[in-house]
Amino acid sequence: MLPTDYSCVFGDNGSAWGDSPWTPFDSPWHQTFLATGTSVTGVSFKLAGTNTSNVTVSIHQDNGGNVATWPQVGLARTVHNVGTMNDNWLRWRSGEIPTVPGGDTP
Repeated sequence: MLPTDYSCVFGDNGSAWGDSPWTPFDSPWHQTFLATGTSVTGVSFKLAGTNTSNVTVSIHQDNGGNVATWPQVGLARTVHNVGTMNDNWLRWRSGEIPTVPGGDTP
């Protein structure tokens, strides 16, 4: 399992973390990966805040363009009652989100 990635924090010169260092809770967040197996079976994350209770996760295929334009693979899943700094996770059955090892998705 990969370590937690706080890639949604920014600094804006106000201080070490900036005046408003976090992305808004309603913003889409993108985390890219390189497939090592034949399907995605789970995603885990931690929420470093308190302004949400549900998080929807979807997997997208790299089409060479802007990450916001990548087509979705399979169905999205929603985690309800998300806890702050807790281990939050969701799962898919093997094969529901197919990937090609060494690539992004099929």
